Amino acid sequence: MACRFWNPKLSPAQLPIKDMGHKDVILNRLEDQLVWYDNKSVVSEIRFKTLKVIAIISAGLVPLVVMSDGDLVARLITASLGLIVTVCEGLQQLNQYQQNWISYRATAEALKHEMYIFGAQAGDYAVLDESLRYQRLAERVESLVSVEHAKWIANQTPGKDTHKSDPAAKPPTVVSPPAP
Repeated sequence: MACRFWNPKLSPAQLPIKDMGHKDVILNRLEDQLVWYDNKSVVSEIRFKTLKVIAIISAGLVPLVVMSDGDLVARLITASLGLIVTVCEGLQQLNQYQQNWISYRATAEALKHEMYIFGAQAGDYAVLDESLRYQRLAERVESLVSVEHAKWIANQTPGKDTHKSDPAAKPPTVVSPPAP
């Protein structure tokens, strides 16, 4: 179920957010992100497993074909199977389906957790009044989405994984300009 007010043909100024209360905006954002991460997780899982199964079957067939009489057809089939394995592994490496599947699933589950805790008025939400509960929910949803987005950007940026290999490496500190 997609976000109830999202229409990609509308500009941000045309979105009916202004007609919605802040609670509806927050809940729609949570629903939209939860659905998006859940769907992307499922798609990434299917693509990863499909490529892996094709690669495994193709690699497993190579010894069988090699054991045949070795004519031109067998060599062509062997080369084709090798090509299939290479393409499948290349697509997986290029598109990072396994990493996206795991990361998107973790974000979807974190969003679900936040939704359930909010709905039950438990945890930090238990001690807040209604307006602060919605504010806290909005902050947490945006925090989860921002962290996921930052991870995705880091995985898509070649040569930017110095912090992965060096635990002491830290991202640069952002200094805000002084207020006028």
